[in-house]
Amino acid sequence: MAAKDVGDIAGELQDEFLDFYDNLSGVDLVGKQAAVFGPGDSSFGEDIFCKAVDILEVKLEELGAEVIIEGFKWDGEAKDKIEDWANNLSN
Repeated sequence: MAAKDVGDIAGELQDEFLDFYDNLSGVDLVGKQAAVFGPGDSSFGEDIFCKAVDILEVKLEELGAEVIIEGFKWDGEAKDKIEDWANNLSN
């Protein structure tokens, strides 16, 4: 699952994602595996950087999913790092 932060408030999901996030509450993810990634702006500081990824990981775990790898967060160009992270999904 992918998400990006917007604004400068910790944990603010983009508007287009809010309905999807709210509708997740009715989904049973017990026995499912999940992973989350998303870009952010590190200039907002460590407390805020990529909090959307953290919010989604918590939500997925609340719904019973097993988050199988730490969420991937990046700022700027990260193609090689993304590929490394994605390759670890199957390990």
